[in-house]
Amino acid sequence: MRDSGRLLWLFTGIVLGVAACLIWFGYLNYLRGFGSFRLPSGTPIASLYAAIPLSGVLIGLFAIEQLVNGITKGFEHPEPPEEDLPIPPVDTSVQPRVGL
Repeated sequence: MRDSGRLLWLFTGIVLGVAACLIWFGYLNYLRGFGSFRLPSGTPIASLYAAIPLSGVLIGLFAIEQLVNGITKGFEHPEPPEEDLPIPPVDTSVQPRVGL
């Protein structure tokens, strides 16, 4: 395995750890949110906190997808060749002003 593959495994492991924390502690926060209510409507604050564990699930899903794609298709992709585009020179000389 090349160094970039190992580095990707490390970063994906860290991302999965953060996603697991979002899921676990976000779910606990979600459950605790049923004890607090928004004043005008009386709906529980948990309706706002539901996005935290959901985002953890999505982050974990996309991290696993990145690992699966790396394992099946390879972690390294060749860089596209850089095209040398001719850049025209810029005229920076001061033009005299005529009449004011």
